[in-house]
Amino acid sequence: MKVSKKEGKAVLLAAIVSTFGAGGANANAVYTYTGNDFTTVTPSPSRYTTSDFVTLTLTLTAPLADNLNLVSIIPEVVAFTISDGVMSYGSGGFPFTLMNGAILDFSTNASGDITNWAVSLTAAPSVSGSNIQTHNTSTQISDHAQIALGCFGFCTGSNTNSPRSWTAVPAPTIGAGIPGLVSACGGLLVWWQIRRRCRDEPPLTSV
Repeated sequence: MKVSKKEGKAVLLAAIVSTFGAGGANANAVYTYTGNDFTTVTPSPSRYTTSDFVTLTLTLTAPLADNLNLVSIIPEVVAFTISDGVMSYGSGGFPFTLMNGAILDFSTNASGDITNWAVSLTAAPSVSGSNIQTHNTSTQISDHAQIALGCFGFCTGSNTNSPRSWTAVPAPTIGAGIPGLVSACGGLLVWWQIRRRCRDEPPLTSV
């Protein structure tokens, strides 16, 4: 069965639209952590309070793999933001933080959910001695933060044996919202053109 050049181009265009639509579904993976309030602050008074806590958002190139065992995911980090209630920084303002002795080690279960972790991020260059940590391993369970600015030595805030959990946040995809509508309309237009040609032109015959 032969197909005309016009129909072949239309089918090719439809395939291209479909391909781009499928590719648009890919997106980065986002994970967030919100720790419990600090239970210990030093010295007294301290820049930290028992209302402060650690928060961290990680954007990775892809979801974490299954069955990791405290594996460093630094190569997969696209962006991050971290805060302890006093200091906040991220890859935008401190792009070299991940080169300053950073630790981002994670364990996952068979479904890729985070089960254990060891995180330590220091503002780079080290700003006011700021370091923020969160651990949930077999040897250490704690959130800890410290800063030197405005303190005699270091001000610290921490809690122990009180881990929270990580949440995977659905990332927006190219196929959603207005881009998705444009893609859908493009595909509908191609389908309509093919249907019209098949109706107006003589049916294909075998040779």
